[in-house]
Amino acid sequence: MMSAANEAHAEIKSGARWGALWLFFGLWVACYSSMFVTGALLEPIKLAFHLTDEQLGRLNTFYITSFVIMSPIAGLLGDKVRRRPLLWIGLALQCLATIASGTAGGFLSLCLWRAVSGVGEAIFFGVSPSWIADLFAPKRRGLAFGIIVTSGQFAALASYAGGAWLSSHEGWGAAYIGAGIPVGLLSLGLFLIKEPTPGASDNSVPGQALHTNTLREAFALFRNPGFFAYIFGYTFRLVSVGGLFFWGAQYLSRHYNVSNISAVSFVGLSYVITGVPAMLVAGFVAGHFSVRIRGAYVSWLILGDLFAAFMVIGFLDIARNINQAELFFLAEVFFAGLSWGVITPILYEIVPVGLRNFASSIAMAAQNLGTALIASEVIGFLSDLYGIRTAFYVIPVSYFIGIAFWIVLFFYQRRQPRLQSDFDQPINAEVELAR
Repeated sequence: MMSAANEAHAEIKSGARWGALWLFFGLWVACYSSMFVTGALLEPIKLAFHLTDEQLGRLNTFYITSFVIMSPIAGLLGDKVRRRPLLWIGLALQCLATIASGTAGGFLSLCLWRAVSGVGEAIFFGVSPSWIADLFAPKRRGLAFGIIVTSGQFAALASYAGGAWLSSHEGWGAAYIGAGIPVGLLSLGLFLIKEPTPGASDNSVPGQALHTNTLREAFALFRNPGFFAYIFGYTFRLVSVGGLFFWGAQYLSRHYNVSNISAVSFVGLSYVITGVPAMLVAGFVAGHFSVRIRGAYVSWLILGDLFAAFMVIGFLDIARNINQAELFFLAEVFFAGLSWGVITPILYEIVPVGLRNFASSIAMAAQNLGTALIASEVIGFLSDLYGIRTAFYVIPVSYFIGIAFWIVLFFYQRRQPRLQSDFDQPINAEVELAR
């Protein structure tokens, strides 16, 4: 007898699942572009409003603060109600706020519109991963998320190259408007796809409905050492990745005296040239290893982040000219990309199906808060005091701290039973783990 969840999963044919994945890919590209475009506009915004680097970092802090506040709320709602209406609300807020950012007449109004955009982003990125996970069985999930996370690389190219070009020709406001419109257009595609049942792609006890977790069980995740290690590993990793992405073009422009548009365009292009192939390879290869080797995803992540950290050190200490610096930058993007595709599948190995939205939202809130406080504010503050090169040492240090937490998670996973969310354990077992 087939369970209700698997019956719902069977109703979504293979072609429809892949069609839905590509729609979400487009939405993630559009949403990331509206998020990333600020990084391409730092120099013109700084000149327009006469700002310091610390103040520029605060622009990102407004966005991330609202993201952090909204993320747990969105996650809890996503585990309780239908996800499609939530996604529409999030995308509408993001579209309108991004367009409005382009019409801001002052720095404060720009910060406030970025905060509204953060609310929309929190809803979308907090809810959409569980929808994607429900479309694919565990063996294919790594590849599916490997494809999804490449959206950030294409968004980096679109927002940085496109944003820099629009800014230089039409002003920085036009770049925000250009980034907001695709979000609204692509959101209409949600009318065309079927929402899967939560847990539909996972094995479950025949005839047994998916357990709906209570608030008590949700917050019990914070007593789970594996979840604790994941949160901190993810946060410090994003400090490194986000810091390099947010300030990388500024470093190249100032340290090697190249134009802002050249530096920004290179940074955007690098994420497609080396990041996309790395993510696809990781999603496919690591996904197959994970079925047979306990902790394969975390092991892969440790190696990728370790090499990425050394590439940043080479970027700062070994490179003697712009060409060498660009090679180290490309290498860092490649090694960081190798581990991007396994981030979300790792989380789904350690949390119950019924808590995926909440767990994803908490993880995103934590890493965005770390990015705001360290990658934006601290790097900006240190840059004003000691120069951007000295401030950049925050990036490899954060990588190494994150790796320490990934090692803790690896040993934790090796001692724990597999969750039903990825293997053949009954749902009741995962509820007990949450408790």
